[in-house]
Amino acid sequence: MSCKFLVTKIKADLFHEKRKTSRTENVFFLDAMCVRLLFVAASLLMIRPALAINIEEIYHLAQRSDHVIKKAKVIRAISQEVVEQSSARFFPQISASTFYTQNVQERTVYNFNNTVLLNSNPQYDSRGYSISITQSLFNYDATIHNEQAWAQHALADKQYDETDNLLLLRVIIAYLDVLSAKKEIHYREQELQTLKKHLEKMEYRFKIGISAKIDVSEAKAGYDLASANRTSAYVRLSIANEALREITGQLHDDLDKLNMKATFGLPRPNDPGFWIKTAHENNHRLHVTRQQLQVARIGIKRQSSSRYPNLSLIATYNYYNDLDLDYAGVELETSSITARVRWNFYQGGAVSSRVRQAKLYKKQADISLQQQKSLVERHVRDAYYILIGGVTRIHEIKQSIESQKIAVEANIAGYEAGQRTSFDVINARSMLYTLRRQLAQAQHDNVLHHANLKYSAGVLSVEDLEKINQILE
Repeated sequence: MSCKFLVTKIKADLFHEKRKTSRTENVFFLDAMCVRLLFVAASLLMIRPALAINIEEIYHLAQRSDHVIKKAKVIRAISQEVVEQSSARFFPQISASTFYTQNVQERTVYNFNNTVLLNSNPQYDSRGYSISITQSLFNYDATIHNEQAWAQHALADKQYDETDNLLLLRVIIAYLDVLSAKKEIHYREQELQTLKKHLEKMEYRFKIGISAKIDVSEAKAGYDLASANRTSAYVRLSIANEALREITGQLHDDLDKLNMKATFGLPRPNDPGFWIKTAHENNHRLHVTRQQLQVARIGIKRQSSSRYPNLSLIATYNYYNDLDLDYAGVELETSSITARVRWNFYQGGAVSSRVRQAKLYKKQADISLQQQKSLVERHVRDAYYILIGGVTRIHEIKQSIESQKIAVEANIAGYEAGQRTSFDVINARSMLYTLRRQLAQAQHDNVLHHANLKYSAGVLSVEDLEKINQILE
C-alpha cells in the first residue's frame, strides 16, 4: 500500500463522513479520523512486507542483528588475539637486516720527510647482511602473561555467554510486550464499541423522552475516556514494536499470539531452595565474577614475575665485504651463539608495590563475588515469589471476571428498573474490560516470570523458546 493511496483514502473518508453526518455520527467523527490516522502511521512504518515469525525465529534473527551481541563477539575475538600474541613469545624471534653503502675516500700517502708519495680518491661499495635468532629458554613473565591471556579469554567467553543468555530474555520481554499491547488494543476496541452502542442507546432514549440529558452526558464521558485509552494503547504498541525492532533490525507486524488457555502456571519444581542451588551452579553473572577473581589471582603472579631471571639463546650470522676497493678489500663472515641471562634485581620497590596492588584487586574481586552471590539469591527469590503471586493473581482475576459479569447484568437490570444510573452501567462494563485486560497482562506476565526465574537461575535456553512456541497460536 503506497503513501499516495493512503492519503487518497483518507480524503475520500473525510468527504464521505461529511456527507452522511447525523447527530449521532458527529459524536464519533473526530474519533474515527484519529483511528484512521493511527492506522496510516502504522502502515507507513510497516511498508516492508510483514514477517509472520515465532519467538524462536525472532531470537535467531536477533543473534545476527543485535548490536550488544555483536559487540560481545568482537570482544571475544580480541581476547583470542591477545592469547595468540602472548603465545608468540615462546617461539623463536627471527630478525634480519642488510645494507649497501657507497664509499668515497680521500687517500694521501707521505714518506719519511712528509712529502706526498701518493694521492688518490678511491670509490667503492660495501655490502652485508645479518641474521639473528633468539629463543627463550626460561621466561617466567612470558609464562604468566600467557596464563593471564588465557584467563582473560575465558572471561570474554563467559561474558559472551552471559550476553547471549540476556539476549534470550530481552527477546522474550520484547516479544511479549508486543503481544500484550495488541491484546490490550483488542479489549480497548471491544470496550469502545460497547460504550458506543450504549451512547447511541442513551441518545435514542433521550430523543424519545424516557432518559435524562445527564444519562447522555455520562455515556459520552465514558465513551471519550475509552477512546483516549485506546489511543494510548496504540502508542504502547508502537513503542513495543520499536523495542523489538531495536533487537532484530526490522519491524514485525504478524507475530504468533499467546494461547491464553495454555500458560505455564507454577514453577517446576515448586521449591525456592532448588532454584537458589541451581543459580549458584549456573548463573552466568556468577560465572563471570568467578572468572574475574581467577584473573585477579593470576595478576598477583604476573606482577611478581619480573623478579625472576630470563634465560635465552641467541644465534647470529653476519656477512660483510668491500671487495670493490682497489687494495686491501675485505670479505668477512662471523657467526656466534650466545646464552644470555637478564635479571632485574631491584626496581626501587615498584615490583613490591605492584604486587600489593594486585592483591588488593584480588580482594576486591573476592568481595564482588560474595556480593554477587547475595544479589543472585535475592533475584532468584524475587522471581520465584513474583511467579507464585502471578499464578494466584490469574486465578483471582478469573473469579473476579465471573463476578463482574453478574454485576454488569445486575446494573443493566437495575437501570431498566430505575434503581441504577447510566453511570453505574458504564462503570460496571468498564470494570469488566479492565479485569479482562488485567487477566491478559497477567497471563503474558506468567510466561515472562518463568523466563525471569530461569534466567536468574542460569538455565534459560533456546529450549524455553520452543516451549513458548508451543503455547503460541
